[in-house]
Amino acid sequence: MLLFLLMNGKIFLKILLILACIAGGLFFVLRNRPIVVEKEVIQDQEKEQEKEIIKEVVSGYYLYTISETETLAKLKKDLGDDNFKKVLALNRLDEKFVGLGLKLVVPQNFPEYEFVFSVFPTSMASLNTVPKIVLISQKNQAFAVYQSGQLIRTGPVSTGKKSTQTPNGLFTANWKAKTTNSTIDGSWVLPWYVNLDNFEGISMHQYELPGHPASHSCIRMYENDARFIHDFVDQWNLSSDGASIIKHGTPVLIFGDYEYDKVRPWLNLVTEPNYLNISEADLTKVLEPHMQNILGFVQEMI
Repeated sequence: MLLFLLMNGKIFLKILLILACIAGGLFFVLRNRPIVVEKEVIQDQEKEQEKEIIKEVVSGYYLYTISETETLAKLKKDLGDDNFKKVLALNRLDEKFVGLGLKLVVPQNFPEYEFVFSVFPTSMASLNTVPKIVLISQKNQAFAVYQSGQLIRTGPVSTGKKSTQTPNGLFTANWKAKTTNSTIDGSWVLPWYVNLDNFEGISMHQYELPGHPASHSCIRMYENDARFIHDFVDQWNLSSDGASIIKHGTPVLIFGDYEYDKVRPWLNLVTEPNYLNISEADLTKVLEPHMQNILGFVQEMI
């Protein structure tokens, strides 16, 4: 009888031990579960807040006309240096070109979101397998840099004026130089130069932005943007005799048409806040005829 009780007692203790382990496991799961949910909730809230910030900005712009009373200095003081620079970029301008009578489009406010004024989508599924690409919109006078489908840089440009327009099409980064001189006028110094057409001299580089297309077919950029692209893109690889291309450089697609005889397109933001925006669907259509070649360049780099 005593032996029976002892044996059953051991069994009973084992059962209690098993139940205790199960209870402990459930407690651990239940205790930690709210933390995961809380993180998910916080992330969702942050995403929603980000969306609200973007909507808030793109819904409000106003025109500021430079005059004797509404001066550039006054605007700069009211906005602060950082926001003033964003206004210049939004108007595709260097400060030296701002004069009496010039109309500037100005946002109502300035959220701390990197791509809030970008005309390009922040991601492109069709470019997920493309490590690097640069896109130039002539219509909007803006560039975008994508890395594996994600937008990592954008900014204003000045492409060719009406008499010397920048050609559209798919190019690649041929060669680059920290500085070079123009083949049109040797006195023009072109910092952070990336050549796109070795025969026509079409290129991307730093040069002044006057608020409209003004180049001799090149793509002008701010100094910091031109330097970024110069450092980002890969050059071509040539055969030992220089007669053939072994590997093409980073693809660069130039597309769209600037409407030279109409109001500068960014001024339309006052009445249509999304006027400049390019949707992912529309950009996919632009890329579609070139994707085979783009993916071919990618294969060369592997």
